[in-house]
Amino acid sequence: MKRKIEDTTYLKSHELLNRMVMPPMERARAFKDGDTPVAIMDTYYRQRAKTGLIISEPIYVSDNSRINMHTSYINKKAQINAWRKINQNIEDDLGVIFACLAHGGSYAHPEFNKGKKASSPSGIFTDTEKVNFDGEKFIHKDIAKELSTFEIEDIIADYEQASQNAFDAMFHGVQIDFASHGLLNEFLDPNYNNRDDDYAFNRNHSLIAENIIKKVVDVYGRDSVSIRVRPEHLSILKSIITDNAIAMVQIDGELKSFDAISEIRAQLPNISFCYEGELDHKLYASLLNDRKFDLIAIKDYFVTNPDLAARIRKGLPLTSLDGRNPLEGKEDGYIDYPDFRLKAM
Repeated sequence: MKRKIEDTTYLKSHELLNRMVMPPMERARAFKDGDTPVAIMDTYYRQRAKTGLIISEPIYVSDNSRINMHTSYINKKAQINAWRKINQNIEDDLGVIFACLAHGGSYAHPEFNKGKKASSPSGIFTDTEKVNFDGEKFIHKDIAKELSTFEIEDIIADYEQASQNAFDAMFHGVQIDFASHGLLNEFLDPNYNNRDDDYAFNRNHSLIAENIIKKVVDVYGRDSVSIRVRPEHLSILKSIITDNAIAMVQIDGELKSFDAISEIRAQLPNISFCYEGELDHKLYASLLNDRKFDLIAIKDYFVTNPDLAARIRKGLPLTSLDGRNPLEGKEDGYIDYPDFRLKAM
């Protein structure tokens, strides 16, 4: 039987309205106190609640880990309550949302982290530039702080606490992001990780990943935990997880060959795989029907098409990005993209 992207399906115990996944996308609208979700974020997520699985924007696990301003932590009561309201409305619309837990590592900007220095597996030079809504530039050139073993253990504890807070905020699950620029990706990269202890790249660079996954699974259970990785991480997947250890692996980035997926899937048959890429209907149909992937995460188009699932199901035209910066503005360029029915009126 052919599988279609619009088919209902299950991710372990979670019933999904379709096989579409909204990937984590930084939108920087947590305006309350500079780090807490506001009403327009509730509107934004509810507009997209008919997506099979929503992965939230990156939610940072500690107050020294943010990459951008107006992005959320989940370590204060106000933040937990604000996310709970968003998630309750998604559930009311039969949607499913996982929290994307992240740490900016050497990309964390002191200006957005109460002046705290960026940290990384090794003390590397960082050169980042951010621009706020008023066009003000924040340039950061410094040597990132090399984490001690004790500080790494603290970060593992931060992920555990953040997952507990996500659970209290009614997220249906969590996704641990190893793909985006940030600390966890840096531990898997020899250009960032030249340590000489148990977390060293040439010794056991996946140790932090294994420890964080274990702690998060202890909170949520294996049916509600996902990881997001890059194609170059596929070779170490087997050392990070065993079959049935988590619910989903999401692969972000262009694969040189899809043949390697079949081999990994044979070793991890009880874990769902999600491909994240640009919109390509023919490719998606092939990946689903060949059983290489179970779910499809579509980049960018969720920004401009809040009803993307319905448009794809009905074969309706899609709205493209219009030049507005997704990280700038308030309602503008955020919740003012209409669904197709309203646009046609």
